[in-house]
Amino acid sequence: MSVTDENQGEDSAKPPRTATWWSSLHRLIDPTDGPANLRTFVRAKYLHNDNYEIREFSHDGLTGLLVSGANPPERSEWCPAAQGLTGLRVSVNTNQTGGLLLTRSTGRLYALTYGSLGHHILDPAYRDDDFGVGFAVRCLDENDVTRFRSEIMDRRGRVEDYTMLGGSDVAGFGLDKFSSLVRRICGSAHLDLTAKPHTSRAVRVECSGHAIKLPLATTPVQFLTDLAEIERICDKDDPLDGLAFVQKFRKLNKNSPAALAADQILAKLLGNLNNARLGIILPDNCVDDYGTAQSFRITLGSRTTAVGDIDLGALLAQIHGRDEHRRVPGLQQVRITMYKDQEQTVPVGPETRGTDWLVAEVESGDNRYYYGQGCWHEIGAWYLDTLREELDELFTATTDVTIPAWTKGRRRTSGSKQGQDSHDEDWFNHRVAKQAGYQLFDKQNFVTSFYHGGGLEICDILGPDCELICVKKATSSAPLSHLFAQAVNAVTVLRTDKEVAKKFRDSVASHNPDHPMVHDIGTLKVVFAILLNGGKEITTDSLFPFSQISLVRSMNELRRMNAEVRVVTIKRS
Repeated sequence: MSVTDENQGEDSAKPPRTATWWSSLHRLIDPTDGPANLRTFVRAKYLHNDNYEIREFSHDGLTGLLVSGANPPERSEWCPAAQGLTGLRVSVNTNQTGGLLLTRSTGRLYALTYGSLGHHILDPAYRDDDFGVGFAVRCLDENDVTRFRSEIMDRRGRVEDYTMLGGSDVAGFGLDKFSSLVRRICGSAHLDLTAKPHTSRAVRVECSGHAIKLPLATTPVQFLTDLAEIERICDKDDPLDGLAFVQKFRKLNKNSPAALAADQILAKLLGNLNNARLGIILPDNCVDDYGTAQSFRITLGSRTTAVGDIDLGALLAQIHGRDEHRRVPGLQQVRITMYKDQEQTVPVGPETRGTDWLVAEVESGDNRYYYGQGCWHEIGAWYLDTLREELDELFTATTDVTIPAWTKGRRRTSGSKQGQDSHDEDWFNHRVAKQAGYQLFDKQNFVTSFYHGGGLEICDILGPDCELICVKKATSSAPLSHLFAQAVNAVTVLRTDKEVAKKFRDSVASHNPDHPMVHDIGTLKVVFAILLNGGKEITTDSLFPFSQISLVRSMNELRRMNAEVRVVTIKRS
C-alpha cells in the first residue's frame, strides 16, 4: 500500500488530512532495568551487514534508530522453473528490502517494520507477544469483527480460523470459548487517530499476538499522537464485555511453581522425539507466508540445518543430546526462517523461535497444562465461569416467539397410567400452533433415502419468522440432550439436503404460501421451549449441569451454521 495524502478537496474550511501508512507496530520488552541501547533489538547479522544502514535520528520530537537496506539483486526464485518448462532463457532480477524503526514513547519501546525483510531485522526475543490481542479486546467493535484465529489447547496443534469479511458479532462465529487460545483478531474500531479527524468512519485493524496493523500518521507529531491513543487503549484495565473471554486463559507466570514444575516435565518429554504429548503448530505470524515456503533454516548458535519441510523431529534435532535442564532454554534460542526457494536465498515471513512451533500437553499433580508459543496455560481453568457467562447471556436474550403457559389437565384414570396429566407434550404443541402464523410439525418426519425410511423431525412448531421451535418437558438431562442434538441435525439437514429442504418448504407453503421460509432458508432461529419441574425459570442454577454443557456445545454448532439460538421458559399454571 502506498502513502496516502487525503487533501482537503473542495471544502477549504477543513484542514488537510494527515498522510498515513498501513503500518505494522510492535511493542518491545526492555531487557534491562534502564533504557537499553536500541541496537539491542536488532538482529546481529544486520548490525554488521554492509547492505544495511543504521542511523540514529531526532526529528520534530521523535527520536530513535532506523535500520534500512536491501539484499543484493538476485535472479528471482521462479526463473529456473519457468526456464525448465519453456526452454527459454528467463532472468529477472529482484531484491528484497526491509526497514526497522525503533523509538521510545513515554518510557515504552515500539518498532515499526517495513518491507518484506523488516520482520527479519527485529530480534523476536524482545517482542511483547500480548500487545496485539490485548489492544484488540479493548477497542474492536464487538459487532463488526471479521476474523478470529485460535489454537485449541491440545498437543495436536489444531487451529480454527474463521473469517467474515462483512463483519459479525462475536456470537456469530460460534467460537469454542472453553479451550481456544485466540491468536489473531481483525475488525473495525472507532479510534481517535489523527488520520481521521473529521469522520466517524471506523478504522480497519488487524491484531496478532505481537503486532497490530492499522493506518498510522507519517509525520512525527501526528504519529506520536496516534501512539498516545494506542497506549490509552492498552492501559484500560478491563477488556470489552464481548471480548473478555479472549484473555480468560492467562499465561502462567514463568517463575510460578506450576510453570516450573511443568517445565521439568517438558524437559523430560523433549528427550523422546516420539512422545505422544508433543506436537508441532504453525505460528500465527507465519500463516500468511507458509504456503509459499519451500525450505526452512533452523539455527542454534553456529549450528545451522536446512530442511525441505519442518516437523517435530527437525525442530528437536537441534537440542538432541542435551541435558534435561538445557533442553527448554535451548529450544527458546533456536531460530527458524522460512524461504521461498530451496537454495534459501529469498526469506519469507518473520524469523521465529523454536518454542513458537512446539505444543505440548502435560499433567502435573491434579492439573493439566498446555504449552504454546513458549508459555504455559492451565487446561480447564475458568471453564465453569465461562460456561455460566455463556448461559447467562443466552438466557437473558429476547425473542418475539409467544409461548403460552402449560396448564395442568385432568388426571386420567383409565387408558393410561393412573394420575397422568392429560395435557401432555402433544397437547401443548397443538396449543402453541393454534396461534396465528404458527404451524405444527410435531411428529411429521421428512423421509429421504439417507435416513433409510426413518425420516427426521425438523421442529415441533414453525414460528412466523422462521423460528424452529423445539419443545420439551424435562425432569432430567437426557431428554434435553436429545432435544439439542435434534436441533443441530435439523439445521444441518436444511442447509445440506436439498430433498429434505424442498419437502419442508413445500409443507410450509401448503399451510401459508406467504411464509418467509417458502422463499428463502436464510438465517434460521432455533427456539428451545423448555418446561422444568413446576415451571421453574431456566437459569444456570435450575438447568441440569449436563444439559448446560450440551446446550452450549449445540449453540456453538448452530451459530456456525448461521442459526440464532434462544431459550424460553415454559410457565406452569
